[in-house]
Amino acid sequence: MVGRTISHYEVVEKLAEGGMGVVYCARDLRLDRLVALKILPSEHTADPTRRERFVREAKAASALNHPNIITIYDIETVDGVDYIAMEYVRGSTLSELIPPTGLDLALALNYASQIATGLAAAHSAGIVHRDIKPANIMVTQSGLVKLLDFGLALIEQAVFDQTTSASTVAPAFITRAGAVLGTVAYMSPEQARGKEVDQRSDIFSFGIVLYQMLTGALPFQASSEVGLMYEIIHTPSPAAGEIRSDLPPALEHVLRTSLAKDPPLRYARIEDVVNDLKDVTQKLESGVPPREIAGGREPGRKQDRPKAVIAGVAVCLLLLLAPVLWKMSPRWLAPVPAEKKIAVLPFRNVGGVHENEAFCDGIMEALTSELTELSQFRGSLWVVPATEVRREGLASAKDAQRALGVNLVITGSIQRDASQVRLTANVVDAATQRQLRSREIHRPVGEVADLQEVMIQEVAGMLQLELGARERQALAARETEASAAYDLYLQAHGHLQRRNSSKGDLDLAIQMFQKAVALDPKYTLAYAGLGEAYWKKYRDTHDTQWVQPAETSCQRALALNQQLAPVHLTFGIIKAGTGHHEEAIAELNKAIALEPSNAAAYGELGAVYETTGRLAEAESNFKKATELRPGDWTSFNDAGRFYFRQGRYQEAIPLFRKITELAPDHSSGYTNLGSAFWMNGQLEDAATKFQKSLTLRPTASAYSSLGTVYFFLDRCAEAVPLMEKAAELSPKNEQVWGNLGDVYACVPQKKSDAARAYRRAVELGQERLAVNSNDAEVLSVMALYQAKLGNKKESVANIKKASQLAPGNRKVAWEAAVIYELGGDRDRALEALQVALRSGQPVEEVLREPALAKLRNDPRYATLMAAK
Repeated sequence: MVGRTISHYEVVEKLAEGGMGVVYCARDLRLDRLVALKILPSEHTADPTRRERFVREAKAASALNHPNIITIYDIETVDGVDYIAMEYVRGSTLSELIPPTGLDLALALNYASQIATGLAAAHSAGIVHRDIKPANIMVTQSGLVKLLDFGLALIEQAVFDQTTSASTVAPAFITRAGAVLGTVAYMSPEQARGKEVDQRSDIFSFGIVLYQMLTGALPFQASSEVGLMYEIIHTPSPAAGEIRSDLPPALEHVLRTSLAKDPPLRYARIEDVVNDLKDVTQKLESGVPPREIAGGREPGRKQDRPKAVIAGVAVCLLLLLAPVLWKMSPRWLAPVPAEKKIAVLPFRNVGGVHENEAFCDGIMEALTSELTELSQFRGSLWVVPATEVRREGLASAKDAQRALGVNLVITGSIQRDASQVRLTANVVDAATQRQLRSREIHRPVGEVADLQEVMIQEVAGMLQLELGARERQALAARETEASAAYDLYLQAHGHLQRRNSSKGDLDLAIQMFQKAVALDPKYTLAYAGLGEAYWKKYRDTHDTQWVQPAETSCQRALALNQQLAPVHLTFGIIKAGTGHHEEAIAELNKAIALEPSNAAAYGELGAVYETTGRLAEAESNFKKATELRPGDWTSFNDAGRFYFRQGRYQEAIPLFRKITELAPDHSSGYTNLGSAFWMNGQLEDAATKFQKSLTLRPTASAYSSLGTVYFFLDRCAEAVPLMEKAAELSPKNEQVWGNLGDVYACVPQKKSDAARAYRRAVELGQERLAVNSNDAEVLSVMALYQAKLGNKKESVANIKKASQLAPGNRKVAWEAAVIYELGGDRDRALEALQVALRSGQPVEEVLREPALAKLRNDPRYATLMAAK
């Protein structure tokens, strides 16, 4: 470009380059003067947003005629080149002039007064600069300050329409509300939030520049852009006097008032700043010591009361508020840990409006999902699934720490009325229960489409998680622009997580997901949620009519977007549940390819490999999940259960112990540890663990397991109420009903009830087989209770099929041994028992199983057990 003539400007040399253009020194051939020529790069000329900003800069500055504002001469497009010709200023930017320790006090006041005076001229003309920073402030060789770059200016339409006769015109701002514009380090809180701004936003930015001129440092600092925004919005600015002792209190007052977080507490007009700065300057020049120049009254504050009264009130307030202040102490007293193990607790429904419960639950689920999405990019972030939080019924940070092993908890509240949604989110230290961060978000009810995006940005900021390009792209792919569709999606997810059958939660979830996709037919996550809801409806009811809609909804989601790992994960689970194992493996591998750190996908893949007998691959995937999330007890649980199912109890026990260490109040850890002890022949230890589990959370699994231990300890009468409670809590579980039949059979007064329980177990098994006829374990359980009912033909046919489907499965082989012995086929019973023992069947259970009483008298049994 140097040497080229554009219109009547000859380009002499390149001066600078930025995001919005390249600046050259050029000679005006008509008037024989030097000008600064700002040229829009050719790659930006086709971008309407870039050209709009370029034109805005010229129009804004050209509307002003002030010595502290750069003068614009011309704007034109010649031969495809867009340029602005402006005053050529010899000097340096303020950013080049500020030393590490700050400017001389008198010089800083001089520059600050000129900057404020230039801003006053802009504001009086209806222009808000919105990008005040040292790089946009030029100081000439003579010491004159010039404001540059009005490319982000907010301009009243009247500035552009000066040829009309209208004297006043309502503001018609060029940039839409909600856009975050400017340079982060110098933004006002409202600018960082993407809210509408006025002149007071420039005053805040001016305050940052003044602070930097006086101290050489920025008042708000963080290691990431998101963290910096959080500091600007929430953290009070430090006192500049702590860095520089010679500052007059009046100047501290200017800084404090300019940097007030709330716009109403700031200076209302930049002219007031100019006056206060002039007052300080005059007193300094008249010889008043700096420390004796007191500050004025802050906006919105009443006149000072006597110091003694204020001191007394302050002491009382500090005493009263001490507990609150401790919990809300600033970040330098309570830092957010680098290793983040997070649980999102249910959001409080302010006002208790019943219709808002599902919305609150949906917010909890959405936030958990978004944080989980971010965890793929950060190995130091682990998020507890919302289902686990709900399953444990957690309501406090302390409970979450003990039950789930977390160190941070997200709590919050939602107030939702006919006009507004008000959301509060807090980050709480789980160990100390101290609130580390807090944030509020307000949205009109009809404008909640961006609520999820804003919420995750704010929470990420509180957690000091930087959202880079990859993270933002991953999160953006999950959104909708239809507020009503998002509202329905949140409520649907709330119902999906609660799943209270008596209240019809699943049906409501399905209806709301259906409405959401009707409003936005391209809403990928709503289709995925619909598929999950249909599948859970099948799992709860065992009604096969829900299987096809579940698959169809997931297929629709994938047709819209193939890049969302959660959708592939859900589809993989459905495929595995319907017996399509190779398709399930393909879908789960796609989920892993998209999210290589998705521990849940590895766990599900391990389960499918195990089902198909590919045990080495299964073990590898379960191990991978534990390696990815060493602090995630759910991965240890999955791996431990794999070893348990394979009869490798000595390997399962330390993994289950790890769960009780990571989450000492989580019931599943004790239930599973008890099961491993039981299978390892340690029955009394097993009973102790099951009892501990029941004290933490009464579950069908713990009741049934403790009842089974009592059964093998010949304490059948004690086992009956435990098994009955398990059947009450899990009425659709065929194994639970079969266990109930066993304890009935060993209590003389209950023997007549055994057949009823066995028949119910068989019925439930048949319902499950209608969906997946190749589920070997369901086949073997059903066959066992058919044998106990005397249905030998059906029983033998089913156990043969189960053994062919899963030839090395310990559970299938063990149940085959019992079935063949009950059917009088001793040879096959011993063969099956040998397979079961080789696969890890516990000796203690073999020694105590009542159905094998006669078999234990066979010499071949003694030989077999001796070898074991």
